[in-house]
Amino acid sequence: MRTLCFTGMDRAEEAKLKALFSDANEWLGGDWMLMPEAQAEVLVVDLESMYGHMTWLKVHNSGKYVIALTTRAESEAEHVLVRPVTVESLVTALSQASGDSAPISATVTSERAAVAGRESAVQAPPPPTPMREEPRPPAAAAAKPAPPPAPKPAPPPPARPRDPVLWDYLRPGGLAGPSRLVLDGAPPLVIDPRTDTYIGGQALKPYIPYCELGTVRADRWQTLSGADLNTHLAAPNEAMPLARLRWLFALVQGGGELAPGFDPNDKYRLIRWPKTEREFPRHFRIATAMMQAPTTPAQIAAQSDTALGEVNDFLNATLDSGFAEPMADPPAAPEPGTKSGGLFGRFRNPRGG
Repeated sequence: MRTLCFTGMDRAEEAKLKALFSDANEWLGGDWMLMPEAQAEVLVVDLESMYGHMTWLKVHNSGKYVIALTTRAESEAEHVLVRPVTVESLVTALSQASGDSAPISATVTSERAAVAGRESAVQAPPPPTPMREEPRPPAAAAAKPAPPPAPKPAPPPPARPRDPVLWDYLRPGGLAGPSRLVLDGAPPLVIDPRTDTYIGGQALKPYIPYCELGTVRADRWQTLSGADLNTHLAAPNEAMPLARLRWLFALVQGGGELAPGFDPNDKYRLIRWPKTEREFPRHFRIATAMMQAPTTPAQIAAQSDTALGEVNDFLNATLDSGFAEPMADPPAAPEPGTKSGGLFGRFRNPRGG
């Protein structure tokens, strides 16, 4: 039994040659077997691919019988298999590798062939008989005109753009440059998107009215210059991370309900400690309960002696800002043929945007 490996070529080429090998091996009486490169006596290497050239350099002095797969019959290789490869050319190459130098063509009978488990002489199939051209039917006297195409249904009307809310301006790219929004009874909201900061004091609660505004038209923002920013930076104001306002916006939007996409039966854990416990004293109790072990919102409310709605609001803010994460139990094995769905989007604004 002789061993062979097709190597140094892409998978498509290898698959094509293996299919031809199956027929060639029948011609050769089943004397050959495919093996990995290290165990094979004969290697067929694609000399014209990058991987094949590297393989050739590695094995051409290894003592193995190496056949170069190439498009040029005058290759410098000693043994050549010329593209396009046929069953007959592969039989000839393997016969030569076995020491049988007589070439085998499509019209020569192989005495060694074994077909269906018994020995028989295998001849090349006779040349194909030219097909008799069938008479063509007479052309129709007059072709009927094609019916006009059915009218296409009118496309659905475009969805009405959602009204912008504060969240749209808190995201990167929401504002083109330093801007100010003014609301009676609240400190000016001054945002510098270039540094992802806002200018204000340490307290967050004064900015809750901005989070409850609903629609905020772009023309309500006032464009600021560098000098305007310096004016607002007077003590006690300072540049604060804009992520604080995103946290506050998510805190306000839930209205006591867990954000869509989060399951009230899942367990949640706190990853980082929020820095707002001085303004929201109950948040300290909620965070303490969450730090003990992952648990459900209802259990957090019971352990912290806090209303469930306030726990849900806290979870919305911490989940949205990355301070917390859900710890869902492993799901049950799905029924055959079903697909699992992903989470819905988190709270971004009160109108589903």
